[in-house]
Amino acid sequence: MYLTQEQLEQIEVMAYKLYSPSLIAIAIEAKDADEFLYEIEQYGTEAFKAFYRGYLTQLDEIKADTIKAARNGSNPAQIELCKYINNIQRELKHG
Repeated sequence: MYLTQEQLEQIEVMAYKLYSPSLIAIAIEAKDADEFLYEIEQYGTEAFKAFYRGYLTQLDEIKADTIKAARNGSNPAQIELCKYINNIQRELKHG
């Protein structure tokens, strides 16, 4: 699927703002939404890279804020941080 530089930038910005891939497909006026969704799932495609650059930047900021809040004594943030840690440990198969 060919995407212009402008579309790739729009994908990244919208992913950062946590729009779903389906809504991004509409916004960039993808001719075939299913093909666009497929492209986002294919590791290494330009659509994949643009989407995950935006999404992971946002996720990084959210997690950094959660860590900061947890260190400052926020009980809900500490609980969320423990969930992050448990998810990573499960993925790595470490206890």
